[in-house]
Amino acid sequence: MINLYNQKWIAWQKIYMGKNVEPYGWCAWPFILYSGKKEGISSAMRAHEAHHFAHQQRWLLYPFVYDVCYLFLWFRYGYWNHPWEVLARRAESE
Repeated sequence: MINLYNQKWIAWQKIYMGKNVEPYGWCAWPFILYSGKKEGISSAMRAHEAHHFAHQQRWLLYPFVYDVCYLFLWFRYGYWNHPWEVLARRAESE
């Protein structure tokens, strides 16, 4: 897992998520990108992105299939009701 901070280019995620959330993160195996400084990232956000990282590792042999499945579910449920996002948000509190 390679954590990269201050990745301002992922600002598009505000539109993607449909809410104004700051800071935000994005996981694309083997990287986890955060929009803020290391000190500003909460442990809940780290747990959320770590859950995505672990999920992507399980799909590692089929990265294209993972992306297609994620997009299909995103179009079907949206971001906030996306089954994998719901699981990642649940991981934040564990």
